[in-house]
Amino acid sequence: TLTVKNTTGNTITIRLFQYVNIDLTRTPGDDLGVVYGSAKRSVYQWDPNTSVGEAVITPAPMRYEVNLTTDSDSIISRLEDDSQLATLSNTASDGPGDVEWSFQWDVTLEPDELFLISKIKELNVEPLIPEPASLALLGAGAIMMMRRRHA
Repeated sequence: TLTVKNTTGNTITIRLFQYVNIDLTRTPGDDLGVVYGSAKRSVYQWDPNTSVGEAVITPAPMRYEVNLTTDSDSIISRLEDDSQLATLSNTASDGPGDVEWSFQWDVTLEPDELFLISKIKELNVEPLIPEPASLALLGAGAIMMMRRRHA
């Protein structure tokens, strides 16, 4: 959860970004990313072995973008450019490559008003398939345990 409070005595307008660049399994060249759902509040990034997902519970982002860091117009280059205020393109997917993604919220806050962003994250690592010798050892151990219980 992210909480922003206007501690000034004036009404303020702010633009918030969440920027993510994850190299899954340290192989950035094979990642894919997609923003999905009716309100475009969820993102999923994956490669052949791992995936990461995130969902914004509340409020839905106003804008979103999935892009490749190698593009000349990468998200990070626009966010770091002080000469202009970045606006995300609402591009919902890209890859394979070194995927980056971002959410954007534009918010006006009255004095002492709070703005909360609530999210959940999930990381999935595909289980390793044990080799046949390990399976046989596990099976033998399970049989031994069953015999001890019945003895």
